[in-house]
This record gives sequence, structure tokens and C-alpha cells, in this order.
Amino acid sequence: MDQVLKSMKDYRLDILGISEMRWTGQGRLMLKKVEKVQPKRPYAVDKLKNNNVSESFREELSKKLAVPQHPSTIEEQWSLFSRTITETAEAVLGRRRGTNKERWITDHTWKLIDERKVAKIKREQKRRLRSWRMEDEEYRRLDREVKKSCRNDKRRWLEEKAREAQEAAEKNNTKTLYRIVRELTSSRSSSGVPTRSKDGRALLTDEEQEARWVEHFKEVLNQPIPSMLFNFDHETPAPTLNEKENGWTRTPTAKRKTGKCGNGLDARRWKEEEREAKKDMETDSEGRPKRDGCQLARSKKGRQRPE
Repeated sequence: MDQVLKSMKDYRLDILGISEMRWTGQGRLMLKKVEKVQPKRPYAVDKLKNNNVSESFREELSKKLAVPQHPSTIEEQWSLFSRTITETAEAVLGRRRGTNKERWITDHTWKLIDERKVAKIKREQKRRLRSWRMEDEEYRRLDREVKKSCRNDKRRWLEEKAREAQEAAEKNNTKTLYRIVRELTSSRSSSGVPTRSKDGRALLTDEEQEARWVEHFKEVLNQPIPSMLFNFDHETPAPTLNEKENGWTRTPTAKRKTGKCGNGLDARRWKEEEREAKKDMETDSEGRPKRDGCQLARSKKGRQRPE
């Protein structure tokens, strides 16, 4: 390490703005702190379902749009219009609190959460004093109210989503139905496949990707008219379901009436042969019925005469 410091001093190397005259052989490596850019939270557009909030938003937006503006180009007009809407939404609606999974929490519950946070700080400050029991009871009361309010908010939000899904299913609106299902299951399909050209080269710029999409839809939609058209008038109609069912049911019925099995054998003859084979197994060569050992012992014992 000393050799490295000596070499750095000889070559007059500066590290982190420290010159060779100030270098004393002792230093600390300092890395630049990378600041993470926090994404902006979306606006609380759910507040527009409230009539009072929607009316105040409409009035504020009308006041700002009533101010005369004279944009020279369409881009300036669009930028002014979008800025007016975002400023009005920021002032009236505000940003949505919590993560995407906590979007069902209402403003009343967030207010209770803030009160519980303040009560917890007060309880921790007075924990060593005798009067901390009162702050502890207040914190516990707010904690119970927060949990109860969260349960009610989530139940109300799920019921509303179920009602929207039912209405979308009745109207055959599959887009809204699948959107609600994705919201409830928190499943998202990531589309990270790059756009490629015909030769398989990845297109990186937006202009190349847009040109490739235009080329693709031109080839798909602008198809030439076929030279030969097929005429379906001379085709024989396909059999209906009733004709097929009647045809399939007549065949087994006709076979059952003939008295034959499915393999073409006569059922009565097969039963007679089976009966004769069973009879041959039960009789001996002289035609007498066969007896087992127990029957023979009982017959001999019955023929013995008492002495």
C-alpha cells in the first residue's frame, strides 16, 4: 500500500479533487451516491366518483380554461391544455397514497392511519412516565379503528369490482371483464419482446419500429384479389345432427332384433353351448352328478349300520 501511495505521489495523481500536496498517505475512498428517482404516484381519480369533488374539479378547470391563451402551434396548444389539466388535478384531487395493492384504502382510513402514527410517537415518548397508560390506550383504540376501517374498505371495494365484472359479463364486454380479473389477481403480462425486421434484426429506434409496423399491416391488410373464386352452390349439404342420431340409433336396434351380438355371433346358440359345458363339468363319464369329498363322507356314514 505504501508503494502505491508513493507512486501516486511521484506521478502527481489527483483522486477526488485532492492534489499531491495535500495527500498525506491516509485517505478514504468516496463513491458518488446514486439517487434513486422515485416515480410519481398517479392522481387519485377515484375521488371523482364523489359528486362534490367532481363538481369542484369541473369549476376549477373551467376557471383555468377561461383565461385567454394564444398558442401559435398545435404543440403549444396541447402542452397548455395538458398542463392545465394536470395542475387542476394536482390541486383538487392530489396524488394517490399507498402502493397499487393499497388502492382500495379510502381517505378516511388514511386519516386514521396518520392519527395512529402520531399516537404511537406520543406513547414512545412517555413510555418511562407514569402517564403513558393514557397514550397507550389511545393508540390501541386507533389501531382497532384502523383495522376495522381497512376490512370495511376492502370488502366494499371487492363488492364493487364484483358488480362491475357482473355488468361487463352481461353486456359481453370481455375487455372490462379481463381487466377486472387482472386487477384482482395482480397478474400482468410483460411484453418485453423486441420488434424485429424481416431478416431478424432487432429494431431499436422508434422510427424503425413504427415503419416496420406500417409495413406489416400493409402486407396483411392489402391482400390481392384471388384470380379464381370457388363456387359452393354445387356442394352437397352436410348431414344434420338429427339425421346422424337417427342413423346411429337404427343400427343397434336392428342388430338387437336379429338376436346377434355385436361380433356377428348368435346369442342363443352361445348360451346353449355355455349351458352344455357347465353340465359336462358337473357330471361324470356315466352321466351321474359329481360329488366332492364331504358329500362322499356323509353318504358313507349314512350307510353304516349300528352294531
